[in-house]
Amino acid sequence: MATIANIALQDSAAAAKTYVPERVQTGRYASWVNRDQGTTIGVKRLSLLTRETTGKSEKRQVKLTLPSVDVTTGLAKYTNSFTGEFQVDERSTLAEKQELVNSVAVAMGLAPVKANVSTGEAVSG
Repeated sequence: MATIANIALQDSAAAAKTYVPERVQTGRYASWVNRDQGTTIGVKRLSLLTRETTGKSEKRQVKLTLPSVDVTTGLAKYTNSFTGEFQVDERSTLAEKQELVNSVAVAMGLAPVKANVSTGEAVSG
């Protein structure tokens, strides 16, 4: 079985959270989990599915699931999740792939840049 490395994703407080490999199918599927919550119900999960399309590009589907757990009861209150699909050419550089992801985040209002509703301009903050 192939191996994959741990990855670190920043949370809303810009703290790195380590996700450890859970499953891998070489060239096709990988998933990671973060168990910092301390309960099985609070496991955060990231998965990546890759499939080849025509020519020299791939479609990549990513899903990130972040449950919110009540610290008093240990029960799940709700779950936030993101599912997205990207198509990237094999000739793309890492910087180009990062620009694609960062641009999507900005457009969704999740990055430090937000749109000013009244003027439509991008503002920091």
